[in-house]
Amino acid sequence: MSRFCTECGNELKDGDTFCTKCGKAAEGPVVQAAVRRPESDAWSKYLRLITAGASVLMIIAVFLPFLDIMGMYSWNLVWQEDQIGDGVILIILGVISLIFTALNKKIPVVGCGILSLIVTLNVYVRLNSIINESEFLFRGSGYYLTIIAVLVLTVASVLNLVQSIKAKKAK
Repeated sequence: MSRFCTECGNELKDGDTFCTKCGKAAEGPVVQAAVRRPESDAWSKYLRLITAGASVLMIIAVFLPFLDIMGMYSWNLVWQEDQIGDGVILIILGVISLIFTALNKKIPVVGCGILSLIVTLNVYVRLNSIINESEFLFRGSGYYLTIIAVLVLTVASVLNLVQSIKAKKAK
């Protein structure tokens, strides 16, 4: 049967008296389950990578054409009628999300994802009525990429938080 370090979850070989990873003494009863399972760590890293990628995609998407007017003029989310647009808010949230993802702070990343979702839904609702009434306006690549990036950011950050809570309860 496998034994695991009660400190770091490293698998111990028969006869080990100290953990080869963290150095904690391997005394006491045999532990059947790891404190931190390697697969849960891998899953957490994978979700963090997805969250970071979605944040970067969201930042890039706001600069892409959001609306296209008959192929002659395109409009993005950064500047709207000589004022700062909703894209600037999404850029700020994307940068904050990247920073907190790098720091492995899950709750602020979830907050950034939810706020980004609210901003994107607000833009979506406002512009859909305009787009549907006009035969000259078309959705650009930025429109779709922003929606995809915000949804992926929100879902991945929530899944990462849930996975972290489950891992803590398993201890």
